[in-house]
Amino acid sequence: MLKARFRSAARTACIAASAVALLTIQPGALPAEASEALGDLHLELRLVELTPAPASRPADVGGVATLDVVLQAYRGAEDIRLRILRPDGTPWTLRARPFDPGVIRWATPDGGEPLEAGGHPSVGASGALHARIQVPLEGAAIHEVVVEIVAQVGGKTERTENVARIALGVPMWLPVVGDDGVASFPLEVRP
Repeated sequence: MLKARFRSAARTACIAASAVALLTIQPGALPAEASEALGDLHLELRLVELTPAPASRPADVGGVATLDVVLQAYRGAEDIRLRILRPDGTPWTLRARPFDPGVIRWATPDGGEPLEAGGHPSVGASGALHARIQVPLEGAAIHEVVVEIVAQVGGKTERTENVARIALGVPMWLPVVGDDGVASFPLEVRP
């Protein structure tokens, strides 16, 4: 009986360690102090605020996540479009309908307006754009919100994406890294 619990805990620890290893080599796991694009287009996301909506039942848990979106371009990019997707590539939905984020208000780092080419923003070489978007969340879960940018770069269509993992109504178990650089993971022990 005790061996079965130990094996289960050891298996959970191995899976968690594998997940951390994947996250450390994942392209989306980038340093916060990056100051220039790592490719033709580079996208960073940051959760600014999570506003839970009042729910009468646990099944009705919902809320709105406010995300900062920063797009950096190594080369000039035109006709920039933002889409919000699920991890499987399908559009983000709200009440079983595709969610439209509406008009995205982009700004340059100095607060100016981006160049507009054909109704969609553009950014020059080594430039950046910033926007703040709101994404509705439904249900208690760790929601994975994928933000995709599609733009014309050097006459070709380029895509970049990043993901924000947002816990709503559930704990988000993240590893705790000590001063010695060793990560520890909280494990739930059940009798």
